Amino acid sequence: RPRDPAAAGKIEVLCQEAWTYHGSAPTDRVGQGVAAVPDLDGDGCDEAAFGAYLEESGANSAEGVVRVVLGWGPNCAHASPVGWTLDSEVANSNAGWALASGGSVDGDGLADLVIGGYNVAPGLDGALGQVWVVRGADLLALGEPIPFTEGEPDEASVHPFGAYRITGLSPGSRFGRSVALMPTSAGHRIVVGSPRSWLSGYPVAGAALVYAYDAAWDPVAGPLRPQLNFAGESERPLSEVGEHVFAGLQPDGTPFLGVGAQYGNGDGLDHGAAYLVPYGGP
Repeated sequence: RPRDPAAAGKIEVLCQEAWTYHGSAPTDRVGQGVAAVPDLDGDGCDEAAFGAYLEESGANSAEGVVRVVLGWGPNCAHASPVGWTLDSEVANSNAGWALASGGSVDGDGLADLVIGGYNVAPGLDGALGQVWVVRGADLLALGEPIPFTEGEPDEASVHPFGAYRITGLSPGSRFGRSVALMPTSAGHRIVVGSPRSWLSGYPVAGAALVYAYDAAWDPVAGPLRPQLNFAGESERPLSEVGEHVFAGLQPDGTPFLGVGAQYGNGDGLDHGAAYLVPYGGP
């Protein structure tokens, strides 16, 4: 919902939605991934993004589609929902399962969007997974936003995620199952959950990884090296650390990660675990 400066300090209860978007097919799974996106077009209204991780665009099944909706209303530049439709161009990637925004990873001051597709490159050992970074500047460069209509998107109005991506470190890792942006003094860092990775040497212990944006990313050259690899109680196999991630700041300004491990445990039972991890890196 667009921000109303006059409503600061007030609590508003909405009993009716302002706008609803439904998938065009029973398996689209619209709304699995959602994110608030800070104001991109300078009208003072925040934007929103939502993913449909099984939606197909063209011939690619389950490639995943993400829609970015610009804020609308009497105090905004747009009177009704308009925006852009993006797709991964990778069949079966499940892109849009996880979304995150909230800051700029490339330092230009415009909010960027991070998209997780944990099923990229499926194989005998499971999916490698991939994360895309869609820069705010690249979104604005797509041109005039268009109204959203339910049904299969017109191919001419669908844009690829772009070239900035990070691939998983090992087959079966489900890299991109969760994503977040972490504020630091050096800019926002990208946090990626990889809950079925073996990075600790134990099967499916999982991990949460932190990356810094690099304009020279080359997905063909191989995976980037993370600045932090948090594996939780890494001696616990099957913990699935990184099923969920989030990030924030402590009262003293120190960044921290929040990491969920749905099967993490200390006694051999599936009690689950949650970790809060201070981040002292660049």
